[in-house]
Amino acid sequence: MKRKSEYGQKIDTIQKHIKEIKNSVENKEQQDFEIANYIVNLLENKETSAVETEIVQKISARDNLQNLIISELGYFYFNFYKPLLKLDIERQHIFRFIYLCTYMNYNNKLEYGNAKGDNGLMVEKDLQEVLCVSRREYFNTKKVLLDNNLIIIDKDNTIIINKKYAIKGDVPKNKIKGSVRIMEKGIQELYAKAKATEHKKLALLIDLLPYINFHHNIICYNPEEENILNIKALNLSNLCDILGYDKSKRTRFKKDLLSIRVNGELTIGFFETDKGKHIYVNPKAYYKGTDYSHLIALVNMFRVK
Repeated sequence: MKRKSEYGQKIDTIQKHIKEIKNSVENKEQQDFEIANYIVNLLENKETSAVETEIVQKISARDNLQNLIISELGYFYFNFYKPLLKLDIERQHIFRFIYLCTYMNYNNKLEYGNAKGDNGLMVEKDLQEVLCVSRREYFNTKKVLLDNNLIIIDKDNTIIINKKYAIKGDVPKNKIKGSVRIMEKGIQELYAKAKATEHKKLALLIDLLPYINFHHNIICYNPEEENILNIKALNLSNLCDILGYDKSKRTRFKKDLLSIRVNGELTIGFFETDKGKHIYVNPKAYYKGTDYSHLIALVNMFRVK
């Protein structure tokens, strides 16, 4: 077995120490203070190596991003959209699945009500109330979700989300590129304001997932491109082609997209330059990125009235 590199060992040591702080301090504010203090001491220590400094800076940047996401966008889970979009099911059922996942805990079980933990787990009889659809639609939706193994109903009637499609917590490295953060509050708000007949329209947002750029949240042909100058942006006509919409009705299509709002803000934004109109997704619905400054810019862009 290959010995772990010095870099890997130092990461383990630093992360172990941070974990010990979290385990020994119950209060979240005190946890943050202790961790920040530990990081500052490491950076100021003359004996700290360049490798340790780099590691600490990366951990600090990650924590800053995480705190910004929670404060500005709220809590989230990760959706693995590639296998999800391969399923041959109607789009309203996919949107209902995306919504159900917002009730997921770190064990991939659904929670319901004010209680948390084992006493607050959602059971099968809660599903119709949570989905808020007619009895007929409820049975249709439940059948589709079960038949496609999107949800599993356990022996105790609790509901488990299949980890192939969504997870809350750390994402395996081999799945990062095919994942997106789904903002729980934003999706719950969209769902609550919509009629059951509008769920198919809201599923438009799901079909956009493969085209959201990982760094800038712009809709484009090359979602992994980091350099903004090299991004091949999609316009409304391109979007109609990809999603199978009649181009002659693109004005109506745009109106539908602009009617979808989250927290009083546009979910989809059209931004015009002399080169054309570019389409961005509000991170309060979906966010793929990992850059603090990019996220600040995106949040502020959608705040403009």
